[in-house]
Amino acid sequence: MQLLLPEEPDELAALKQEFFDNGRCSVQPILPEEDAERLANWLETTDGWARIRGLRKQRFDIPPGTDLAGDPQLAEDHRQIDRAIAGDASKSFAFLYDGIPMTPEALAAMPDNPLCELRSAMTDMRVYQWLQDLSEEPKLSAVEIQATRFTLGDFLSTHHDGPNEDRKIAAVLGLSRDWSVDWGGNLLFLCGEDGLQGLVPGFNRLDLFAVPQFHCVSPVAPSAPRPRHAISGWFLA
Repeated sequence: MQLLLPEEPDELAALKQEFFDNGRCSVQPILPEEDAERLANWLETTDGWARIRGLRKQRFDIPPGTDLAGDPQLAEDHRQIDRAIAGDASKSFAFLYDGIPMTPEALAAMPDNPLCELRSAMTDMRVYQWLQDLSEEPKLSAVEIQATRFTLGDFLSTHHDGPNEDRKIAAVLGLSRDWSVDWGGNLLFLCGEDGLQGLVPGFNRLDLFAVPQFHCVSPVAPSAPRPRHAISGWFLA
């Protein structure tokens, strides 16, 4: 697996200009079609998702395979957590989604899945060098990424990915086929006091944006016929 990074001078110059003008740009396709399809199919069928939930500075994750139905009190505790997150999301940083960590330690337990190949592709030295040229960041040397799945009502409230001096470029590799803006899950950017710009989830598209930058993911709507899948995270200095 290898990222298809534009290297023609004119194309790269246009992306650099877009990145400096808007703080973000997109590359599509970013993977060979066969690899993108294989990765998307794996995400759509795996049962290895953890439930990722947070409110303010607290996390309330549910590991994959947890049977809440077998413990009524635990199930009720988690329902109360969900209600608290939904009720406070407009006031505090909050999030609801499913995730699979893509750290070397986590992937060592599942060496034959395509997430391992993707992490290897994203940490190739040529990728860091390309991103340094795009952004003029002097030093990029690591990634912090995870697979994400947003289902009905899942969201990520407004934040700017800081304070974290290591995070330089945020990245979202979309793996959502034929997504409609009406289904939610849109990546939205705050511009000035009242402005808003956004990106509809894409397939085999890498969205890059400078950190810090205020953004959110809008809730997935009841009309969405399937989850929103992506690989999300940061390139680090």
